[in-house]
Amino acid sequence: MNKRTTHCTYRLAAWLVGALLTAGCSSDPVVSAGADAGADAGTVDALDAGPSCSPSQLVCNGACVNAQTDNAHCGACGRACAPGQVCSLGACATTCAPSLTACAGSGDSGAGVSCADLANDRLHCGACGAACPAGNICVNRSCQVSCPAGQTQCGGACVDLRSSNAHCGACGTACAPGTTCAAGVCAVSCGAGLTQCGTACVNLQTDNAHCGACGAACPAGSACSRGACSATCASPLVECTAGGRSFCANTSIDPAHCGACGNACSLPGAVSGCSAGGCTVARCEAGLGDCDGAAGNGCETSLGTSSAHCGACGRACSLPNATSACAAGACGVTACAAGFLDCDMSAANGCEVRGLSDNAHCGACGRACASGQVCSAGACVATCAAPLSLCGGGCVNTSNDPSNCGSCGASCSARANATAVCAAGSCAFVCAVGFADCDRNPANGCEVNLTSAVTHCGACGLSCPVRPGAASVCASGTCGFLCASGTADCDGNASNGCEASTNSVSNCGACGVVCPARPGATAACTAGACRSSCIAGFADCDGNPTNGCEVDTRTSSTNCGGCGTVCPSGRVCAGGTCLSATSCRAIKDQNPSATSGVYLIDPDGAGSGAAFNVYCEMSTAGGGWTVMAYLRSNAQWDTAVFSNTGTVGNTAAGFAQGATLSASAATFTERIIIYRRLIELGTDLGTQWMITYRQNGFATPYSGYNVGSGWGYRDSFGYADATVSSTCTHGCGSFRGLGMFHDSESGFGYAGTQGGNYGCVDGNNICWVPRSLGCNVGSQRCSLLSGTNEGVIYAAR
Repeated sequence: MNKRTTHCTYRLAAWLVGALLTAGCSSDPVVSAGADAGADAGTVDALDAGPSCSPSQLVCNGACVNAQTDNAHCGACGRACAPGQVCSLGACATTCAPSLTACAGSGDSGAGVSCADLANDRLHCGACGAACPAGNICVNRSCQVSCPAGQTQCGGACVDLRSSNAHCGACGTACAPGTTCAAGVCAVSCGAGLTQCGTACVNLQTDNAHCGACGAACPAGSACSRGACSATCASPLVECTAGGRSFCANTSIDPAHCGACGNACSLPGAVSGCSAGGCTVARCEAGLGDCDGAAGNGCETSLGTSSAHCGACGRACSLPNATSACAAGACGVTACAAGFLDCDMSAANGCEVRGLSDNAHCGACGRACASGQVCSAGACVATCAAPLSLCGGGCVNTSNDPSNCGSCGASCSARANATAVCAAGSCAFVCAVGFADCDRNPANGCEVNLTSAVTHCGACGLSCPVRPGAASVCASGTCGFLCASGTADCDGNASNGCEASTNSVSNCGACGVVCPARPGATAACTAGACRSSCIAGFADCDGNPTNGCEVDTRTSSTNCGGCGTVCPSGRVCAGGTCLSATSCRAIKDQNPSATSGVYLIDPDGAGSGAAFNVYCEMSTAGGGWTVMAYLRSNAQWDTAVFSNTGTVGNTAAGFAQGATLSASAATFTERIIIYRRLIELGTDLGTQWMITYRQNGFATPYSGYNVGSGWGYRDSFGYADATVSSTCTHGCGSFRGLGMFHDSESGFGYAGTQGGNYGCVDGNNICWVPRSLGCNVGSQRCSLLSGTNEGVIYAAR
C-alpha cells in the first residue's frame, strides 16, 4: 500500500532540549472503531513515518524491499523484470550472478524464481526457503534477533548494555547483589542517606562500625548518633537492640529498621529502600518493573512478558494493524488485522501492507500484480471494483482509508496517543488503550492517561477522592491512596482513609500487629515496635526484642533456669532444674533428632524412685518407644513379659527389661511390635510394625502391659481397627503370646506371632490375616531374628 502522508505541517526543533511542535490541521472528531469502518480500515499507524528498513533496502509501496534481488523492484521501486528474467545485483537478467543463488518460491515481492544472497536474505537465510522468524534478520547465513538502536542481542533478548544488571557492558557480565549497572559499569548502588564503605552501603550517621566516616567504630557501651559515638541516641534517631548491643537507627530512611526497630523492608523483586518510615522500591531486579507505583507489591511486573509494560513500564505493545504480544522485552506480531499483511517481518511497523489493495502484495506477501493490473479486494484485476477507487496506482476505499480519506491523497493526521481513522470519508481518531480525549480538543489528541491520572482515573472526569491522612493515587485506572507515616487503613474502609495509628498496641507498626500482653508485663508500642518486660520463669535469650521473652526457662533443656544453661544428654528441664527424662517419648519430644540408644529416665521425676537406663527406639512410627524386650534368637520368644534378661542396650544378643519397667512409675498408652526384617512369599518387606493402643487413652502402668482388653489396632500396611478390644487369646505371659491380637466381633482375625517353628529360620512364623495369607503359613511369612538388621522389638510409649 502507499504509506500515508500527512496534510498537517509539523516542525520538530531542538530535539535534545525539548520538542516544539507546530501544526496547521483541520479539526478531526474522535470516533469509535465500529463495524462501519469497513474491513479495509483496520488499525492505522499513529505518527506513521514509514517502515524501519535496513540500509540495504528501499521502501517501495510502503514495504521494505531488496532492490538488488527483487523482481518487482529491480534497482528501483516499480522497475519490474519481464517474465523469464530475474533481478540480479539490481539489474534484470536471465540468470543470477555467481555471488547469488536462484531460489524457487517468493522473493521480497514476486512469485517464481528469484535471486537470493544466502548470507543476508531473511527469506533465504543460509539456504533457499529458510526464512527467519518475525523480529529476526539474517546475518552471515544465520537468523538473529533484530534489536532496536542502542540495544544488543544477549541470549536471544535485546538488552541495553549501558543499564542491564544482567549484561553490564557486555553480554553475560552480571552485576553482583547491591550493585547496579550505570554507563556499562557495575557500581555499588546506595540509596539516599547511605554511603559506600568497602562493598557495603552504610549510614554514617548511625552505623556503629562506620560512625561519621568509613571504619570509625564506636567502642562498647556507646552507639553512633548523628555521626558521633554517644551514650544516647539523639532525635530523630531511636535506640534499637540486636545481638545484645544497642544502636541508633533512623527509622525514617533505614531499610533495615523502616518505621520501627527491626522492621526490615523486603519487597518482592526489588532492592528495598525506606522513605518517611515507609518501605519503597530503590530499584528493581533485572527483568522486573514497579509499574503500578505501589511499593507494597514491589516490582510486580515482568517486563519480559507484559504487553502493557514491554521492556519498560508504560511501553505498551500496540503495533499497527496487528495483534501483538511481548516476549523477551520486545513487542512482536501474533496476528494481523483483517486485510493487512506483515511482509517485511519487522515488528516495529506491525502489519504494514494493506493486502486488499497493494499491487506488490495482493492478497498475500510477494503476490505482485502484472503490468496493467491493479489489486482490488485482494485479487489482481484490470480495474478497481466498486466501491474502490484508483489512487496512486492502487485500489482504495476513500470512505475508510486514512491515507485517502474522502478523496485520493487526503491523509488523516495522527494525534497524540491515538490512531488516525477514516469514517464515511471524514478523518477522525481512536484513542489508544488507556488514553482518552477528556478536554475534547482534537489538537492534542488523547491527552489523558486514564491509568495514572488522579483527576481522570479510569474514565474522563472520574477524580480520585481525598482521604483523611492519605495521598490519593491512580494505579492501572483504579483509585487508591497512600497512608502517611504512622498511620494505616486497618478497617479496610476507604471512606475514612488511614484511620489507625501504627503506634498503638492493637496496630503496632502495621495493621493487626497486636503487642502481646505477657504475664506480669504491660504491653506498649513505641515507635512502631512492641516492648515489654519479662516475668519470672521467662527470659530473652536471643537478644531479639521483636520476639520478646521467647524462652521458658522452666522447661527449656538449652536454657534451664537461665539463658545458656544446657541440660546433659538424656535429661530434661523441669521447674528450671535439669532432671532425668520421664520416658523415651519425653526425650524424643525434647530432641526430635535423638537416635536409638541407651538413655537414663526417671519416670517419677522429682519423686523417690531412682533413675535407670532403658533402651529407646527412636526411628519407627515416630519413635519415642521404651523397649520391653529385644529378641535376637528363637530361645528368646518365650521370655516372660515381666522379667529382666541380658544387658540393656545389647541389641546384638538381645535383652528384656520387663521387671524393671513394671516396678517403676512409668506408664504408656501405646505398645508396638517391630519386625525389623519381614519376609513374605520370598519378598523382603524390610521393617514392619503392629501397634495396639488404649481405646480410652488412659495412661497404663507397665505392670498392665499384658492386659487383654480395651485395645485399638493399626499397622504399617495401613490396616486399622479401633474396636479390636480383646487381645492375647493365646496367653500373655510371654512375648510370643503377647503378639496375638484378636477381634472376635468385627472379623478382623488374628495378627501376631504364632507358636512353634513352621519352617522359618528362627521359628518365628508371623500371622497377619489382612495380608491375604492366613495364620500357620509356615515359611511363607517370617520375621528373621539373628542376622544383621534383624530381630523383633516389643516396646511401649
